[in-house]
Amino acid sequence: MGAKQSVIDEQEIVYGTYRTHTMNVVGAVTTEIVFLVFLGVAGYFTSDVFLKYTITEQWQIWTVYGVLGLLAVVMVGRIIRDYLAWYYTQVIVTNRRLIRRDGILTRRVADLALSQLSEVVITQSLFGRIFNYGDVTVTGDSEASSLKFVRIQSPLKLRTVIDDARVGEKRATAPIPTVENKTPTNPLTIEPTADIDNQEALAQIDSLQRKGILTEAEAAAKRAQLSGEGR
Repeated sequence: MGAKQSVIDEQEIVYGTYRTHTMNVVGAVTTEIVFLVFLGVAGYFTSDVFLKYTITEQWQIWTVYGVLGLLAVVMVGRIIRDYLAWYYTQVIVTNRRLIRRDGILTRRVADLALSQLSEVVITQSLFGRIFNYGDVTVTGDSEASSLKFVRIQSPLKLRTVIDDARVGEKRATAPIPTVENKTPTNPLTIEPTADIDNQEALAQIDSLQRKGILTEAEAAAKRAQLSGEGR
């Protein structure tokens, strides 16, 4: 399972994955490569040093070569470590949360639910604006729930993706409005039921006439209608 898939639930949708800028790893790796080349040059000229100072003891020769070889192995290990540390440091935006994952052998994961996110702040230096990287600080409902990403590549794009994910999350969790179906009643239409006798219907007609809802002719017609149905 990949680094990204191992921290994502099946129900989550990934909107974007971001890493720190390559400058984070290029500077360190370049320095280590230069030192490694220096060790190679030093090893190449070591034999001349041995001849110049008439060093012929085998233990001395093997000690010098051993130290140079050990330093070279350490440099190679540091180059691999720095690259893997950069590669496995990820910022993942899903439809539910914002995730920071790092660590090579020991995985460290921190996340913040989009529903708890309150602010996204971007800090860019002059070189950050030129090379398109910056620090992104995401705060939640409390300071303890904040996350900070250092030298993230394309920070403005990351903020846009976070904003879009927040809008989608709000729409997904918004309650569905219910429309109450009310059938309008016409006060001019009176249909007596088995529970209402003619006296109650006549009282209702009189009340509607007093309120001016029924005219005298309409009220008389309703009374005649009730008299005919009551027979």
